[in-house]
Amino acid sequence: AGTRELLGTARTSLGDLKQPVLDGISDTRGYLQTAQADLGGLGDGLRTTSEDIVGLGIGGMIGGMISWLQWFMILMSILFMAAGVGLFLLGMKKEESLEIEEHQ
Repeated sequence: AGTRELLGTARTSLGDLKQPVLDGISDTRGYLQTAQADLGGLGDGLRTTSEDIVGLGIGGMIGGMISWLQWFMILMSILFMAAGVGLFLLGMKKEESLEIEEHQ
């Protein structure tokens, strides 16, 4: 009988804990839906802004600048990665040559 009471109390406690968790999940869903709606509005705003820029006739110039900037950034990131790998390999080779000198 004591075990049944203990199990009943545990079941009641778990039931009490379950409701706040479900409420939290429901609140989180609400926040995510609000954020999704806000992001949709932001996308519409950006689309309208880009249409306005094209309407002003300077869209081609701005688009060209952005395109060149993107290519420049891609090229610079590749160069920095290549330089980093080169310096790493140079350091490894120098370390190997120092180890060879120590053994001789």
